[in-house]
Amino acid sequence: MAHRKSNLERNNWAIGLLNLRPQDHVLELGFGPGVAIEKMSQIVTSGVVYGIDHSLTMFTMATKRNEKRITAGRVKLFHASVSALPSIPFPVEKVLDINSF
Repeated sequence: MAHRKSNLERNNWAIGLLNLRPQDHVLELGFGPGVAIEKMSQIVTSGVVYGIDHSLTMFTMATKRNEKRITAGRVKLFHASVSALPSIPFPVEKVLDINSF
C-alpha cells in the first residue's frame, strides 16, 4: 500500500482537496502505513495531524514512518477503533478517509 502508484496518486489527490494550512488540526481515519499522515505533516507544521487505525500492524508501521514528527508533537497516532476515538484536545478542521470506507 505504501508504494503502490494508484494509492500514492489517490492520497495526493485527496490531500490536495483538503487545502491544508500550516496551523490546521487534521484527523485521518484508517491511516494504514502512515503515508498520508507523513505527507500532511509536511504541510501542517504548526498544527497537529491526528490519526486512528484499528490495525496494530498499521499503527506500528505508521509510528516508525512518522517517528520524528510524533516526537516533535506534530503527529499523534491512536491504535483504536473509530467508534472509540480518544479525546482530541483541539477542534479538528479537516478529516481524511482514504481506502477505509
